[in-house]
Amino acid sequence: MGVTYSAIAQYANYCQSSAVTANESACLQTKYEQIIADLEEKLRKEQEARKELEKLRRRHEQEISDLKDQLAEKSLQIDDLQAALAKRDDELQAALSTGDEQTQHKVCSLSISLLPTT
Repeated sequence: MGVTYSAIAQYANYCQSSAVTANESACLQTKYEQIIADLEEKLRKEQEARKELEKLRRRHEQEISDLKDQLAEKSLQIDDLQAALAKRDDELQAALSTGDEQTQHKVCSLSISLLPTT
C-alpha cells in the first residue's frame, strides 16, 4: 500500500485546518450577519427620522405661509387705520381752526362786556 503514515498525518492536519477554517467562517458569517442586521435597523430608523423631519418641514412651511398671509392682512389694516387717522386729524385741525375763530370772537365779546362802564 502506497499510503504512508506521513501522508495520513498530513491529511489529518489538512482536515483539522479545514475544520478550523469552517468554524472561523461560521463565526465570521454570524458576525457579519449581525452587522448587516444592525445596519439595516439603523437605515430603517434613519429613513423614519427623515420622513418625520420632512413632515415637520412641510408643516412649518405651511405655518410660515399662513403667518405671512396674516402679516400682509394686518399691514393692510394698519394702512387703512393710518389713512383714517390722518383724515380724522385733518378734520380735527379744520374744526379747531374754525373753532379758534369762534372762540376768539367769544373772548373778545366777553372782554368787552367785562370792561367797566363809566
